[in-house]
Amino acid sequence: MNSQIKLSTVIVTLVSAFLVYSSFILGDSENYLFPRLISATIAILAIMLWFEKGEADKSTNFKDLMPGIAIASAFILLLKILGFYLASMIVFFTLVMYYTKPMESKDSVSYTHLTLPTSDLV
Repeated sequence: MNSQIKLSTVIVTLVSAFLVYSSFILGDSENYLFPRLISATIAILAIMLWFEKGEADKSTNFKDLMPGIAIASAFILLLKILGFYLASMIVFFTLVMYYTKPMESKDSVSYTHLTLPTSDLV
């Protein structure tokens, strides 16, 4: 395992352990079912990272990752102003349009993926 991948796996494992601790130990038993599900899922995925067999020379392309991080940061900052539903729809649509492969038609992608979040609002 590459040293950078090991470091990121250790960081993800520590964050997931903190999430599991805070949702199961620090939280009230009745009110935190969904955070418990999310933290347990993240912990399972973190454990799966330890058993992943990847390529030794595999590296992360941060140039492709940075727009997603910027959009997620904008989502966090604008969440209180726009509201959860509107901000989620905008972020989802933006991420889908940015990361969709160029060979797909933009019309079919925008119609299909735009109707998914808006259908829940009706």
